[in-house]
Amino acid sequence: MTCGRSDLLVMDTTALINFRGTAELRIVSRSTGLRLATTAVVFHDELLRAETRASAQVAINDEVLELVDLVGENQLNLWQHLRRRFGTGEASALAYAHIHGTCLMTDDQRCFDEAAALLGAGRCVRSGRVLAEACAAGLLTRTEAENIFARWLEETFRMPWETFEQLWDGVFPGEDYPL
Repeated sequence: MTCGRSDLLVMDTTALINFRGTAELRIVSRSTGLRLATTAVVFHDELLRAETRASAQVAINDEVLELVDLVGENQLNLWQHLRRRFGTGEASALAYAHIHGTCLMTDDQRCFDEAAALLGAGRCVRSGRVLAEACAAGLLTRTEAENIFARWLEETFRMPWETFEQLWDGVFPGEDYPL
């Protein structure tokens, strides 16, 4: 994945919830080849569950996840503009990615479409694609990927797939499902 001026992937709220903890975030970083970050807005205002915030804090302490902030009038104005259409976390991550030329991980369809228009489609990624690509690269076993996917389903993460195998077929059509 290439991000133009940066080697940073900014994760919005849902993406950070999907891949939690240092180990899973390291897999995201290795799969994408990018450093990982989230905004202070996501960390302080959006991570409402104590265990999710704690796992993000451990990843920050382990230097697997960077905490970035929106500063300056232009960034804050863009964030306020985007907040009218998206959640607070999506808006902050998209504003940061746009201003700083980074990549964005979001699973919100409207935010993804806007990001593709603002940043370019090659600078946007979804959790499902990263999970499938990590499995394809051998960073996760099929069972590990299926377990992460099952956790997403339990947490009512809305997806068009009912199984990891269906997700795999969507990302890698015609390729064999991993053993």
